[in-house]
Amino acid sequence: MPPVPDSFARFTVLASGSSANASFLQTPSGGILIDCGLGPRELSQRLAVIGANWSNVDAVVLTHTHGDHIKSASLAQIHRLKVPFYVHRLHAEHLAEWSSVYEKLRASGTIRFFEEGVPIPLGEDVVCLPFRVPHDSNPTFGFRFDGYEGTTGKWWSLGYASDLGHAPKYLNEIFAEVDVLAVEYNHDVLMEKNCGRPKHLIERVLGSHGHLSNLQAAMFTSEILQSRRYPLQALIPLHLSRQCNTPEFAMLAARAVLNPATKLLLASQMSPTNTLAIVPTKSAQPVLTLPDSYVRITRQLRIPGMD
Repeated sequence: MPPVPDSFARFTVLASGSSANASFLQTPSGGILIDCGLGPRELSQRLAVIGANWSNVDAVVLTHTHGDHIKSASLAQIHRLKVPFYVHRLHAEHLAEWSSVYEKLRASGTIRFFEEGVPIPLGEDVVCLPFRVPHDSNPTFGFRFDGYEGTTGKWWSLGYASDLGHAPKYLNEIFAEVDVLAVEYNHDVLMEKNCGRPKHLIERVLGSHGHLSNLQAAMFTSEILQSRRYPLQALIPLHLSRQCNTPEFAMLAARAVLNPATKLLLASQMSPTNTLAIVPTKSAQPVLTLPDSYVRITRQLRIPGMD
C-alpha cells in the first residue's frame, strides 16, 4: 500500500463519550480542535499520542456548551496561547455566565463569532460550514469541513455531528458526498430503557433533543449512503454511552449498512482513534449553502426559552 502524502488532511477523535469530547483535524495549513471537553493536560497527552501538541492547534470550534464538550481549564489554555476560538453568540452568553475566563478571552480578541450557514475559513486550505442540530443545549451545531489538497488538486470533506436527538432530513443534503462521516451512535434503546436511571433522564436521552440511538444512527447513515457517486471512506461512531451501549452493538448497527470497503473507527472515551488520512475525491469545492428546508425545520427544532 503506497504511503499517504503528507499533504492529505488527517482526522483523529481524541475522546468521545458522556464525560469528554474533543477531535483534531490536521491540514497542511494548521490544526483545528473540535470541542475541548478534556482538560489541557489530558488534551496534551492525547495530542502527543498522534505526534502533535498545543502549538499545532491553530483554531478551536465549539459545538455546544455542555460540560463534556468544554472545560474551563482548557478555556484558560486557549487564552494563554491566544488560539482563535470560534463560537456562536449564544454560546458566548452561556460561557460568560459559566466561566470567569470568558471575559479574558473576549478582551484579548481571541473570540471569533460564527453564524449558522456562513462558511468559516480556517486556514488557507479548509472551510467549515456550521449548522444547527437538535440537542438540548441550544444552540448545538454540527460541522461540515471541506478542504483543498494541492498535490492532487482535489477537495476532501468531513461531516461531524456529535450530539443529535434525531437526524433531520436536511442533514442528508449537508452531508451528501462527504468522504468521512463522524456521527453519534449513543445508545441501545433497550439498554437505555432498562438502565435504572431516573425516568426523566431516560426520557431526555430518548427524546427528540436527546441522543441518537444505534438504530437511528444506522438508518441515518444508510440514507447518507444512498445515490453516492463513490464510497464513503470511513464512518466514525461517536459519543457511545458507557452504561447504555456497547462497542459491539454500535459496530453491528453501523456495519449492517456500510460497504465492506468502508473503514469503521469506533471512538472511545479513554483513548484516541487511529489517525485517518482523508483522501481527496472532488474536482471542485462543493457549494457550501444550507438546504431550502433548513430554516423551516430548525425553527421547529428550537427549544422555547433556551434560545
